[in-house]
Amino acid sequence: MPVEAASEGSVLEAGKILVAPGGFNCSVHSSGNHPWLGWQIRFGQQTGLDTPSVDILMQSVAQTVGRNVLGVILTGLGHDGTAGARAIREQGGVVIAQDEASSAVFGMPKSVIKAGYAQAVVPLVDIASFVLRHVRTSALTRVERTSISSQALSR
Repeated sequence: MPVEAASEGSVLEAGKILVAPGGFNCSVHSSGNHPWLGWQIRFGQQTGLDTPSVDILMQSVAQTVGRNVLGVILTGLGHDGTAGARAIREQGGVVIAQDEASSAVFGMPKSVIKAGYAQAVVPLVDIASFVLRHVRTSALTRVERTSISSQALSR
């Protein structure tokens, strides 16, 4: 998939990866210029040592998108991502963490795991397949819910 540095107002699109540039905190917000499921990136001021902050990004995604969020905590120093993982779980989303064996620095995943927010601990080589399985399962579940709702309405 194509990978790009996010810029102010970047629109989230399927099949495109946006990376927060150094020195900027990114957050995700609904976009009034796109269909009802349009989201875009906004930049915030530097707020501390963790810039870009995973917590700020994940908290904004949880607030904006709700339960349809899958958060992934990868190798990193410290506890950035733990508050974001909590926000995702509180909204009904799913959080996975990279395992210790495949992490260069196990701080961030360890913090999320110890806090009880990781629903799965996955080696780096298996994260992509986990994400794909989750997305497919979630899509099927949404189709089933829609089908059941439609059937109930037609009765």
